[in-house]
Amino acid sequence: MAERMAMTTFTAEVAQIPVVAGCWSWGNRRTWGYGTRFGDTDVRAAVETLTEHGVRCYDTAEVYSRGRAERLLGDCAGGAAIVSTKFFPYPWRLARGQFLRAVERGNRRLRIDRAHLYQVHHEPPRPLLRRLAGHLAAARRAGLVESLGTSNLSSDGLRATVAALAEHGERVSAHQARYNLCDRRVERDGVADLCRAEGIVLLAHSALGQGLLSGRYRAGDAMTGRRPLNEQVLRQADPVIQLLIRYADRLATSPAAVALAWLRHQGAVPIVGVHDRRQAQEAAQGLGVTLTDKMALRLDAVTRPWRGKS
Repeated sequence: MAERMAMTTFTAEVAQIPVVAGCWSWGNRRTWGYGTRFGDTDVRAAVETLTEHGVRCYDTAEVYSRGRAERLLGDCAGGAAIVSTKFFPYPWRLARGQFLRAVERGNRRLRIDRAHLYQVHHEPPRPLLRRLAGHLAAARRAGLVESLGTSNLSSDGLRATVAALAEHGERVSAHQARYNLCDRRVERDGVADLCRAEGIVLLAHSALGQGLLSGRYRAGDAMTGRRPLNEQVLRQADPVIQLLIRYADRLATSPAAVALAWLRHQGAVPIVGVHDRRQAQEAAQGLGVTLTDKMALRLDAVTRPWRGKS
């Protein structure tokens, strides 16, 4: 982590145990099959397993299943979780009273007094950014949130948010972006460099590429689930998956653990979606894996095309 990183409860925790459990699928029936493929018992088992491995950080959002994901996390973790949650910046919700009520409602669902990290979920309209920055600062002064973050912003949007919060004496502690071996655009578009320069923790969501980097799916296989990847993507990723499997055998671990270790080698903290015991064990297993520089360089070379065109 960058030396300039300001330590908060959330950032200090991920500096020690660099993985975050993602709750996007919790309570989501249509996309992820909540109620058919998994349910409350599975989610509780995932939380218990993560707790056994010392993993306490979770990432959720008010829009995940219209608040149900936050409520499930509060019910299952009993307020013991270290929570990152998010506010969706619809332009018509940016009156201060509306914003503060949204923060309070989220905290009640989560059964916490204050969110450890509160993020702006997507890039707000630029004319409204200064107003939103003021609301975020007010929420922190009121003790409703401990630290502030951003999610899915462009590098220009992140830079503008850093500047807007600085006007209120506040800072961006963490930024969340899609980042994995098969999606390395943050290295090209300036987001990763900006996080490094500003001492912002880079949280990598979709860390396993929707299961692509788990090693369970190969070209020619039928990919199960509600969000299957097409055959072209599987073929393009095959050299990456082969290398992950080879290194996993060498390190006596799983391909997913190797993919997560690569992200940590890049200075990012992976967010791994978990909704059952197996997924929780897989996420925790990756904590004990360290890549050699040679392995990391080889993975870098194989996946360089996934950085996209400069």
